[in-house]
Amino acid sequence: MQWLVNGLTTAISAYQTYNAYQKYSWKIPDSWPQDGQFSFEGAREFARQHGLRKDVKIFVGSLEGEPAKALGNNSIPSSDIAILIDENYVVNDSSPQGLSEAMNVVMRHEFSHLRNNDMFGHSSITAAASIASAILGITYQSPLTTLFLTALSNIAVPALYSRYMEARADDEAFAGSSSEELQAFQMLLKQGISTNRTVRNTSDSLIKFLFSLEGDNRGQMLTHPSLTSRIKKLEAILKFRQ
Repeated sequence: MQWLVNGLTTAISAYQTYNAYQKYSWKIPDSWPQDGQFSFEGAREFARQHGLRKDVKIFVGSLEGEPAKALGNNSIPSSDIAILIDENYVVNDSSPQGLSEAMNVVMRHEFSHLRNNDMFGHSSITAAASIASAILGITYQSPLTTLFLTALSNIAVPALYSRYMEARADDEAFAGSSSEELQAFQMLLKQGISTNRTVRNTSDSLIKFLFSLEGDNRGQMLTHPSLTSRIKKLEAILKFRQ
């Protein structure tokens, strides 16, 4: 039994290490338009002003509710860097009032992920924890201990580090944004709360479990600060600035 568990743990560690290697030299997929789906020169210039490389690319796609997502590592020359914006959050002449200001905060959040090489950082932390669990499991020669350490390294460690990354990105984005931009972003978060409550009230019991009474997505809370906690943080910042 122990040799089987050790083999499984070693295989998982090898996979996580390979995944970290891939994230270190992340490349924009060939299927993506190499110049970005749209020019977004203003967005690229905004990114460069916040410390990103000149070769940053902006794409538009479907993120299933997330406004934007950062991909790549700014400080690693072999890695491409890109930001994917959800098609529903692209700013244009017909955008709702305040979306442009709110998206400035969102983009600064994504810039933080790129500047801090979070894509590689997250995968390397996971790989290191997985390797450590394999070594400790083999050392203790206990199947139960090995399985516990494997679960801890591949579930709890990535989730906790993800929450740290997201909180850091929020802090950097909030510090670099004006009060007007933060108020607009706060409204965007409140819209998310309202949407979640509507989904909870109109869905079956399984879907209802995914959303709290306050309107937080319990699934996202494993890796991100809750919407309500982010709104409270914004309220405290805005009150302090008055």
